[in-house]
Amino acid sequence: MQRIQSPKRRFLPQNGLTLLLVLALLLGIFFRFAHLDQQLYWHDENFTSLRISGYNAVEVNQELFNGKVVGLDALQKYQQPNSGKTIVDTLRSLAIDDSQHPPLYYVLVRQWAVMFGSSVTAIRSLSAVFSLLTFPSMYWLCQELFAGETKAGVQRQSANLISGLAIALLALSPYQVLYAQEAREYSLWSAISLLSGAALLRAMRVNNLGSWGLFTVLLILGLYTQPMMLLVAIAFALYLLIVERFRINRVTISGFLSFVLAILAFSPWLNIIAKSWSQTGANWTAIPIPLPILLKTWGLHLLRMFILTESDFGFDHWTTYVGLPLLLLLVGTAFYKLYRQTSLRIWLFVVALTLSVFLPLGLMDLVMGGQRSVSSRYIVPFYVGLPVAIASLLAHNLLRWQQPASGASPVQAKLWQGITAMLLSISLLACVFNAQSNTAWTKGINYNLLTVANLINAAPQPLLVSNSFGIDFGTTFALGRRLDPKVKLLLTQDIVEPDVKKLPSIATGFDSVFLLNPSDAYRQKLEQQIQKKTKLVFKDFHLSLWTMN
Repeated sequence: MQRIQSPKRRFLPQNGLTLLLVLALLLGIFFRFAHLDQQLYWHDENFTSLRISGYNAVEVNQELFNGKVVGLDALQKYQQPNSGKTIVDTLRSLAIDDSQHPPLYYVLVRQWAVMFGSSVTAIRSLSAVFSLLTFPSMYWLCQELFAGETKAGVQRQSANLISGLAIALLALSPYQVLYAQEAREYSLWSAISLLSGAALLRAMRVNNLGSWGLFTVLLILGLYTQPMMLLVAIAFALYLLIVERFRINRVTISGFLSFVLAILAFSPWLNIIAKSWSQTGANWTAIPIPLPILLKTWGLHLLRMFILTESDFGFDHWTTYVGLPLLLLLVGTAFYKLYRQTSLRIWLFVVALTLSVFLPLGLMDLVMGGQRSVSSRYIVPFYVGLPVAIASLLAHNLLRWQQPASGASPVQAKLWQGITAMLLSISLLACVFNAQSNTAWTKGINYNLLTVANLINAAPQPLLVSNSFGIDFGTTFALGRRLDPKVKLLLTQDIVEPDVKKLPSIATGFDSVFLLNPSDAYRQKLEQQIQKKTKLVFKDFHLSLWTMN
């Protein structure tokens, strides 16, 4: 009689694994929409609202930052759609103030605000919706990558498991959840990065007009979402050439035409960026930082995929020194196994997608100096490519236990079950923690802004003095959303040291006057003018709040 293999050989019942992955997906969806208005609506998001309003910074400076005392309601005009402004004004505002952010997301979010309102919940919900697109996009990408070389049912099962694990890792990633709740274009960029990658793989496989047309359209949409999609396009182009062994054939010619058409379609906005970059570009990214800080930040990029939550715990927290080596080992193993166990078509694509933006930015920082690779929001493809590599490693080791000829031991099976459960559990805990927090590391320069708001709100009759210089412009709007209606604002034009003679007249009738981010020269001149001393009440790397006694 033929001996029936014991069901214990299976590492987990198939329906149990499916249930686990579906649960991870449902929890990921929940966290993307839970408490959308709870966390601080920070500096950058308030610029999104400014684009929705159709006003640009020059108009706001002239109308609002005019040295007059106003109430918080005066800010609302510049944070919601206005009947006198159209989509054309939104485009003009971006072109004048912030051309490094192409218009696709901002046009869409403006129309979203017209339909559903301009509350924090309404505006952020569009980003959450875009984030949902990453799930089917990831599934399509993994199927194109891993199911195309099917020799038997085992390979199909492997492709399905990789897809499910990659979606689960993406769903519970605290990085993905945080940016799904931010009113900026990054969740849309995540979805388009995956979609365009899957479309490229399909176009190379079927090689017809429709498939290349779809890839071209998605590439154009990606470029009009984030200009660094250019780096992704270059990585995709190199990938195509290498896989096709630099031969001139129908695939390479079609791919070349797609890339050229996409660049030509983006050239009008690229021209705007080129003309205004010195005024509106992210010039801070060229400021050098010490090499140890740069390297530690690269480590934080990896940790943010799974672990770090509200405050990053600082560079030197024990979680960094414990978690980072383990994650480096896991990721290094994932890419090594991907290289050894899959074809060039598979492993090279995952590497190209993951490093498409991070590698060139990192090399520029090392060679030229700067911090272009420091900001996690600029390396979105890294965070959508990494789950594919890790899911491939997990799926391979989980499925080995079900194959009698693999030689896998029960200890190995338990180890990889534990690693899979640990990754999902740590990410889940991070999402739970973030859901209860009112700020996060993604809030950057405004991380401690709620502390500043509470100090101002504690005064019986406070006046806040701020100006339109640099970060103070967006920070003033962000702060206004957290201040009590009793707070009045005295908003002025940029006041730099040579122009400190242009000081505002401090109105009477307030028991507390607060100064937001004043320069030393500004404070000293103001003290001489009104014969009062200023006192520092709060300071971090980006924010300072002073009061006048």
